[in-house]
Amino acid sequence: MKSHRLRKVLRLFVFLAIVVLVAGFSTVCKSKNAEMTEKAAPAGQAEMAETPDTMATLRAILGEAKEDFPGVQDIEQTESELIVYYRFIPKDPDAIQEELGEDLAPKIKQVYETDKAVDVIHFDVSIPFVEETGGTSYKSQLSFVMTRKIFIETDWIGLLSRDFLKVVQDLRAAE
Repeated sequence: MKSHRLRKVLRLFVFLAIVVLVAGFSTVCKSKNAEMTEKAAPAGQAEMAETPDTMATLRAILGEAKEDFPGVQDIEQTESELIVYYRFIPKDPDAIQEELGEDLAPKIKQVYETDKAVDVIHFDVSIPFVEETGGTSYKSQLSFVMTRKIFIETDWIGLLSRDFLKVVQDLRAAE
């Protein structure tokens, strides 16, 4: 009789030991998975702008360059920064700054409001030039950088189109 009880007690202890080991192993595995997920999350956030949906959204906001329509020619990504090759068609060459501000300022504002992952955008703006043969080609005319910090600090309601290029960083005109 005692041996029968001893077997039952022994089986109970073995069963409890197995339950404790399985529970401990499960907890360790879950914590390892959580660590791996946390380590992978920043990499996933850095690549967020590379997804086709995000690129399509940027193209939809900035517009696609067509014959007589300003817009994106190409978008590239380097780590957390975007490089946007933008084709602009001014109506009046003497008022290019104002026209560019009227065209790009609301689009840039919408990009930063729509995609919270976008931080730095480099713009390379090309405008049309008439060639000696009479044809039209596009040449890079100016480049600048827009950052989320500038976006936050800018009074977009009070921003005049002529002041747009005064708020950007690293403004460079082609020679």
